[in-house]
Amino acid sequence: MTASSDYLHKLFNLDGLTAVVIGGTGVLGGAFAEALGGAGAHVVVVGRTLKTDADTGKTIVDKIVDAGGSSEFVKADSTSREDLEAIVAHLKAAGRETNVLINGAGTNSATPFFEITDEECDNILNTTCELCGWPARFSARRWSIVVRKVQSSTSRRSAVSCLCRESSLTPLRRARSSI
Repeated sequence: MTASSDYLHKLFNLDGLTAVVIGGTGVLGGAFAEALGGAGAHVVVVGRTLKTDADTGKTIVDKIVDAGGSSEFVKADSTSREDLEAIVAHLKAAGRETNVLINGAGTNSATPFFEITDEECDNILNTTCELCGWPARFSARRWSIVVRKVQSSTSRRSAVSCLCRESSLTPLRRARSSI
C-alpha cells in the first residue's frame, strides 16, 4: 500500500460492518453500494428488482463480490413498513446489525422543470417525502451512520422536497413556481 491508500484505508475502513443501501439497485444507490463494498462493508442491496447491467451482464451484487467484497440482495419496497421490518428481521437472523444506512430510493421525472404538471409534482413530492419517513424512523432506533436521503434530480425541487414533512407539502407546492 502507498501512504495515501494506507491513509484512506484507515480513514474509511468498514471491515466487519454492515451497510444497507435502500435503492441500491439504481445508478446512484449502486455507486454507493460499490463504494461501501470496496471499503470493506458487507452490503445489503435493497430494491424492488435486482437489475442486470446490459453491458456487463452483472448485477450490483455480482460487481461487489467480483471485486472481493461481500454483498446480498434483499427484495423490498421502501414505502412498505412491513418490508422494512422484514429487512431488520433478516439482519437479526443473520447475526448482523446495520452500521450504515443509505436511503437512495426515490422517484423523479424526465419532464423539463418548467413543464412538470401539478399532478406530476405531487407524485414526486409525496413519494420522496414518504421515502424519507419510514427508513428514517428505523434509522433513529437501530442504525449508527445514516445518510437520510440521496437523490439525483433533473430539477432543484426534488432536492428540496426531501426536507419536507407531509404537513408542509402545500407551502412547497406554492414555492415551486419561485424556484
